[in-house]
Amino acid sequence: MSGDAGAGAAQPMLRRLRVKFVALSMTVVTLALVAALAAIGYLDYRQSVDDVYDELRQTLGLAASVDAGHRGDGRLFGEPTLIPEKRHPLGEKAQGGEAPEAPAPPSAEEPPADEAPSDDTPAPPEIGRGDGQGLTPMAVYRVDAQGTATALGRFTTASVAPDLLPKALADALEDGSAQGYLGDLGLFFATRRAGSDVLVAFADQTAASSWQNLALTLIGVGAGALLIFLAVSILFARWALRPVERAWEQQQRFVADASHELKTPLTVILANLAIVRSRGEELVAAQDQWLAGTEVEARRMQSLVGDLLDLARTPDPAALRAGFSTVDLSDLAEGEALQFDSVALDRGVSIACDLEPAVRVEGDAARLERLAAVLIDNACKYAEPGSEVTVRLASEGREAVLSVANRGPLIAPENLARVFDRFFRVDAARTRGLVADADEPAAGGYGLGLAIAREIARDHGGVISAASTPCAPSAEDGGEAITVFTVRLPKA
Repeated sequence: MSGDAGAGAAQPMLRRLRVKFVALSMTVVTLALVAALAAIGYLDYRQSVDDVYDELRQTLGLAASVDAGHRGDGRLFGEPTLIPEKRHPLGEKAQGGEAPEAPAPPSAEEPPADEAPSDDTPAPPEIGRGDGQGLTPMAVYRVDAQGTATALGRFTTASVAPDLLPKALADALEDGSAQGYLGDLGLFFATRRAGSDVLVAFADQTAASSWQNLALTLIGVGAGALLIFLAVSILFARWALRPVERAWEQQQRFVADASHELKTPLTVILANLAIVRSRGEELVAAQDQWLAGTEVEARRMQSLVGDLLDLARTPDPAALRAGFSTVDLSDLAEGEALQFDSVALDRGVSIACDLEPAVRVEGDAARLERLAAVLIDNACKYAEPGSEVTVRLASEGREAVLSVANRGPLIAPENLARVFDRFFRVDAARTRGLVADADEPAAGGYGLGLAIAREIARDHGGVISAASTPCAPSAEDGGEAITVFTVRLPKA
């Protein structure tokens, strides 16, 4: 129940952690995406504007060269078309209310009647106020020293709206820049001097509006990308926090199991002390039974606390390996097997060794002894009476392989995956019965021995595994089987 309560209490915390994780990742990605898309949009806008200015400059350059080539040939430059009612300086009306007549082209012949412009000829589109219809409109004018503006028909593919033209010309000339933008009129302009005259070219702002379509596309793509990333972030948050959730559950289970294991010896100790105190008039020798029981339970607690500290210790890998030395694993395994001969004899089993000589590894000799002791003790504890525990050591490529096998109860497949978990016992009742005397508490009786063995193997860059194979094909859970624990360590 305590484990379930701990898991339930962890859910809100993990949910808040997931929300923070998703919010943080989405904030970072949104800022990065907005910055990237804004940069792309701005660069495209600047490129569009630069293209318009390049077009204006190229048109003016061509117009200036043609003007220079045709000066003195008896024709007005480019067969210009005078702007109606705007042939006087910058659109100002002549004094007396009459506009001066347009100068006739020198030596210019009247076009034949059949070549006269047709009234049905469509007028060029007007530009200004941003109504260029998405074209690349170009209106080119020549302004002479008296301020008379003349449209250059050969280069003009659009016309500035008549009500805007005087202000557009005045603003462009007063600006004094070779190029610029008239925001209130929605016109880009460029100027170029051609002798005593000034050539002015205008383009509508829509000529540089391609960035708007790109911006809309980028906004759509960005929104779609953010939605996709949101879904991915949620999935990733669940995946990334899954180990945290498992660690939390394991911690809660560990605390609950450790509390349970410590509660039992504490209860016995307190009960024994209460009995001793209630019989204060008796001699110590008469109460040896209660004092011995207290000592046994105290030793059990000492062993349990030592194992818990060993599991809780997380040494720095670099510092741990700094204390490694070359260890002869063959001698170490043989020594541990000899140490357990008496234990095996008491339990009615024997130990057989098949050790390849001079198999060396890099590691901590004391911790490797603990690893071998846990495996041999576990095998002796669960071996069938009269059977044999086999300890093997061999070299396989770059690895030293230590295995301990016994014949005993079959471990179900679902339990094999958990035998290295802390406080896990396949048969808790049987394990609790395996308690030694007061001088030597049972090792691993709390389900911590194999967990410690796994940590030792990991600290040495190795792995540990378990396999349980039934002796008979029809054997069920609890039937007789060959169980093998195998440790693979890198050789020195």
